[in-house]
Amino acid sequence: MICRLVVRGALLLVILLASAPVLLRAFPLQRHGLTALFDEPGCAPPCFLGIHPGVTDITEALNDLQAHAWVKGWTPSAEQVEGLRQSSGPPILRWLWNGMQPGFIAAPQATLSFNRENGRVRSFGTLATRIPLGEILAWYGQPQTGFVEYILQDNGAFALAHVFILPSAHLTVISYTPCPLTREHLWQTPVRIEIHNTIGEYSRMSEYPDDLDRLLEMGQNRYC
Repeated sequence: MICRLVVRGALLLVILLASAPVLLRAFPLQRHGLTALFDEPGCAPPCFLGIHPGVTDITEALNDLQAHAWVKGWTPSAEQVEGLRQSSGPPILRWLWNGMQPGFIAAPQATLSFNRENGRVRSFGTLATRIPLGEILAWYGQPQTGFVEYILQDNGAFALAHVFILPSAHLTVISYTPCPLTREHLWQTPVRIEIHNTIGEYSRMSEYPDDLDRLLEMGQNRYC
């Protein structure tokens, strides 16, 4: 009897573990409201807030942001945008959220950059989110291109910088995991995302490492 219970328990555990990727794939987007980012009607990637990097004119983007239900205000003002096109400063538009934005957005503000020559939006700036890295991986699968490295943070502690691209979604996904450097902690780390019409401009992008556990163990022993 006890043996049967043990066998049944082991089988149940195997079934649950085998089903976990399916369950993760089925639920995370709804829980975090990611459909507002990845499945916005009429806004095929790369697109966010109705703005298409590489296509939308900066003046049109400004008008879209002004009318958007999530946006409180922006800097510079509409009158200053034309001046940005002529100035030598960074061609960046910054806006504040009004509290109506989806819960997965962590930062109180966001940015986009535009091409001064043609006036089109180039990309959205890095957007801090509350989305765990593990949910991105469960949804999109193993990345093919990226890099990992250990960096020294401003607080004097080391963290694992984990960067990869998702070409189909036109996303670069970035996370910084502090100690403890375990796979579980890595999966739970909130990510930052960049939305663009190219694959990103990180010169260190290469084939995604296949020895992540070894890199984590090395970092845990050396930096934690």
